[in-house]
Amino acid sequence: MIRCILLCILLAVPVIARPFTPGSLPAKTKWFIHADLEEFKKTEMGRFALKQMEHFSKDLRPLELMLGLDLRQDLHAVTLFGSGLKEAEVVVMLHGKFDRKQITKLAETAKEHRAIQFRSQVIHGWEDKKGVHYGCLVKEHAILFSDGLQSLRGAINTLNNESAGLKEKAIYKKSTAGKRPFFLIGLIDFEALDDLNANASIIKKMKAVCITVGQFEKNLQGRLLIQPRDEKTGTQIHQIIKGMIALVEFASDEDDPELSDLNEMLKNLKVERMHPFIAMDLKIPAKAIVNSLQMKFELTNK
Repeated sequence: MIRCILLCILLAVPVIARPFTPGSLPAKTKWFIHADLEEFKKTEMGRFALKQMEHFSKDLRPLELMLGLDLRQDLHAVTLFGSGLKEAEVVVMLHGKFDRKQITKLAETAKEHRAIQFRSQVIHGWEDKKGVHYGCLVKEHAILFSDGLQSLRGAINTLNNESAGLKEKAIYKKSTAGKRPFFLIGLIDFEALDDLNANASIIKKMKAVCITVGQFEKNLQGRLLIQPRDEKTGTQIHQIIKGMIALVEFASDEDDPELSDLNEMLKNLKVERMHPFIAMDLKIPAKAIVNSLQMKFELTNK
């Protein structure tokens, strides 16, 4: 169910009208990724995506009529978050302008539909071959989906200010400090996800990671902040990252276009210790990315 929702979102790619804060998520949230479509539409990549959507307007129209909204105008943001990695622990939150009557009517047509009263809200449940799913429209501007009823209830309580939200971690504050606009932000609290089956030993050395992506002036800028377990592991991770970059530079071969392109990109990557964090900052001209996407789009449509 969640995969289908995300597919529709990606097809609509034009996402929050109001600033995102971790406090809008339940206190038990251990990871999240938030896409601000309104900010994305201001970027060169966003304008390119909106233009390409014109080719799919006829295909998207039936979905828009069914949902009673214009995906390019009425959908403002998407947030995916969870208290764990199981599907019942994951919640999808859509922010936008929604028609309550149309959404309710659509929900009631679902197979095995059931209405569950929860405080002042009505949760809609339905069932298919993959199991039971739940959804709820909150405050006219947020639709929540989850395969876990308990997870959905927790998210509703937080949005309605009936339970505490997630506190801002130091790594989040550092990532979002300054005036750099961003349309994508994600955070994983590895320390809270203590049941994480991490095959890579480097993951076990991290407390948390936070990533932001946005466009500032004419550059697409990405920042990855890593919070190590301690000072010693921070030094180790920093050395590992620098070693991997040096290896790519050493192995770069003009006869290997992919390796050559990667090496060229790494020239724009800055890695530094920003105690207690390790910061990786990447700047790429937005126009170059759009030109590359344009070429690939033209090749696939020949």
